[in-house]
Amino acid sequence: MALDDIIFGLGFLVLGSGFVWAVFMFAFGVITVRRLRKHPETRGCLGFPLLPGWEIMSVAAALSLPGFILRGRERGPMSMFRADSATMYRHTSLLDRLLGRICYWAHIIGFVSIMTVVALQRWG
Repeated sequence: MALDDIIFGLGFLVLGSGFVWAVFMFAFGVITVRRLRKHPETRGCLGFPLLPGWEIMSVAAALSLPGFILRGRERGPMSMFRADSATMYRHTSLLDRLLGRICYWAHIIGFVSIMTVVALQRWG
């Protein structure tokens, strides 16, 4: 199998994961994050929004990452930019958590795929 075929296949993986990410990010933002923004207890726990959509990814990461990583992130100096995972777990359902995990991991897979395609293009 030639390197061009591998790059072409990874390109489709990038497009597919980007589409899945966009659909699930929109659904997660509309279903979950909008409700969390309206709730007075969770309004201040969504993290500081630097860019549009930052809160959505912050909440998705808070619902997706393992607890030992989240505890370290929430104690660090950049914790104001991240959502509070304990509060997010208390105020989300199983469907919300599932949507958040799909959104977050589709984002990560898409990013890694893009970096892989770029590296293969440069070296190939």
